[in-house]
Amino acid sequence: MAVTSRRLRLRGHGKGLRLSISGDWTNDPMGGVTDCCRALMALEKALGESIRQARSTGHSWAEVGRALGATETAANFDDVAEAFAANKRATWELFWTEQTKSA
Repeated sequence: MAVTSRRLRLRGHGKGLRLSISGDWTNDPMGGVTDCCRALMALEKALGESIRQARSTGHSWAEVGRALGATETAANFDDVAEAFAANKRATWELFWTEQTKSA
């Protein structure tokens, strides 16, 4: 039996952009955490560069907040950052905590 290494791959573009995973993610779960963290940091960097470019071409913080799906009413960086962080925390709670099943 061949063991395949973990792989993360972004596919598609625009609204069709998807993350696909393949390989064995069970043998080394902490390695998977590390791999995902590295990928997340690369995506955060790309997001930051995109936001900086949008701001430098005249887009408002409200527009950035809407594009992130975080807030419609942002007036400044702090408003967007707080709304985006709250959304990320809700996602973490959904996927990071154990889910109890109803009987």
